[in-house]
Amino acid sequence: MVAVSAPEGGSPDAAWMLIELVRTHRLPLVVIPRNHPGSRRLRYVVSAGEEILLSCTIERGTHPEQHLLCSSEEMGGIRLLGNASGILVSGVPDEVDIRVVPTPSLHLQEWSFL
Repeated sequence: MVAVSAPEGGSPDAAWMLIELVRTHRLPLVVIPRNHPGSRRLRYVVSAGEEILLSCTIERGTHPEQHLLCSSEEMGGIRLLGNASGILVSGVPDEVDIRVVPTPSLHLQEWSFL
């Protein structure tokens, strides 16, 4: 399972593109040191694994354990658990609305060479 977080909001299409880069193309992930000035500029962060815990208490981009994902405060504590039939979501606060977002078409063109 690969998850993307945009703690301050962001484009679902951009999140899907990032997921695709990690999942399909095995784009390497970068972990930066704590208190790095670049951490505040990361709009999207990624986590991958069988279980992912959302936390608002970590600094984005600095946590090497892939089971933690930086989140907004209202999403902190949510647990994602991947299994053969889908994803189990638990720890969701009452005020949080969960929806399934369909996979966007990425408008990729096929190129042919003579």
